[in-house]
Amino acid sequence: MIDTTSGYHGGDPYSDRAHKRIEKSRDLYRLYMLLRERHPGGLTSDEAEVLTGMSHQTCSARFTDMKRYLWIEHCGSRLTRTGNLAGVWRIRKDDTCAT
Repeated sequence: MIDTTSGYHGGDPYSDRAHKRIEKSRDLYRLYMLLRERHPGGLTSDEAEVLTGMSHQTCSARFTDMKRYLWIEHCGSRLTRTGNLAGVWRIRKDDTCAT
């Protein structure tokens, strides 16, 4: 799987090794199904972190992946646990995987 976050860590050798070691597809599937089945109105990455117990880094990176793959679309904003405004994301209305 392509490392869509490589531009953020600039080829750092530790990040490169972590990318090769992780199970991205498992985390992507878990978040995709959470959005599709339980929260069709959308979630922030922060809300998904709470619901799944994923670390901030993992959840945020998988949301970035889903955005780049065009699986999710922006549908609003809400405050996070720390009081910052964050984007709310839902499965795209034209998602062909949802059938």
